[in-house]
Amino acid sequence: MTTQSKRPRFHNPRSVLIKKKKKIENTDYIPTVHQFWMQMDKRTTSKVHLDKLRMLSAKSFADNGHPVIIWSYQKLSTDKLPKGVKFGNAHDIIPLEYYKFIDPSLDREPKESNALNAGLRAKTIDNNRISIDDWTPLTHIKPVRQHIAHFSDLFRVVVIYKHGGWWSDSDNYCHKHLPYPDKYDENVIFATNPSKRTDTAKQMLCEKSAVFRNTCISSKWDGLDGFSNSMMYGTAKHPLYKKIIQKLRMRLEILKMRSFITPMFDTHEIIKKEGYDASIRPPCAFVGLPWWKTKQKTMNYQESTNKKYFGCLLYSYENLLKKGYVVHFYDSMFEEMINLDENAYINKLFTTITGHSSNDLKYNAEYNQFYLT
Repeated sequence: MTTQSKRPRFHNPRSVLIKKKKKIENTDYIPTVHQFWMQMDKRTTSKVHLDKLRMLSAKSFADNGHPVIIWSYQKLSTDKLPKGVKFGNAHDIIPLEYYKFIDPSLDREPKESNALNAGLRAKTIDNNRISIDDWTPLTHIKPVRQHIAHFSDLFRVVVIYKHGGWWSDSDNYCHKHLPYPDKYDENVIFATNPSKRTDTAKQMLCEKSAVFRNTCISSKWDGLDGFSNSMMYGTAKHPLYKKIIQKLRMRLEILKMRSFITPMFDTHEIIKKEGYDASIRPPCAFVGLPWWKTKQKTMNYQESTNKKYFGCLLYSYENLLKKGYVVHFYDSMFEEMINLDENAYINKLFTTITGHSSNDLKYNAEYNQFYLT
């Protein structure tokens, strides 16, 4: 066996063993983190200002040694832009002329769907023949009307295919330098959400391989952790990402959505089909927190001290920080946080990672969103 085959899966070359905020001399082995931002409300300004929460997310990755690019179709203000963060022109990834975003308040596809009439939809199109360079809609009808969240599912895999590196949702917060995939061993990495447990005796699958036995995400709760596309890694021009792009173009431009999370199902389906299940990381790595309300998140974090698991849903406070790299603070969690004591599990985690208290969170009723003061 060669030396290369013995190298660990998460090998860290000396050039990337860095401490927070330490100046980096060599960035050859440090993957870029990509994010996407599109302001969809009715505020009309010459420049779009990222709110502090989104800026804080980008800054957390930069502080841990990763260059960050925030892609947008809008002109973003560079005021108070954190060091290591820059903006990218999203037109260079997917030309916007081919897409029109629908009302983001809609959770499901509108009646005016992208699905073709029954006769045209029945026409067979070979996924492998779908171009990833020519963005003329497969239906030859433009613009393609699409929910911004669905479009984002496509955008993230295209930007990784073109440039390589990590994708992160803009509500992820990094607290540790991301694992460096060994170039001889692994070229893609994916994430998972912790699932509800039907049996309290079951522990999280964080210690085991995150290989799935089905594509369950939220349709039922069977004790299996669910696939998440909130964090993903890939090298440029990786063939797996090409296949995902082709599948999602077919879904967004021709096939009817089955549910709001259909593109995520499709992404996971291709990963399974191509045999990359072993590259899916357990929930503690890049998500950590369940998106639904659960009492463990609201309990005092000290109750989890010296425990491996906190109930059957969460790692203990210390263990999550030790084993994970990123925590996903869904926007829906902020409503819980502002009404909790600062020592509640979720609030203590937020303060430790971001340096901000939940008392700094305020709700803007006009735009139906939380912001950081």
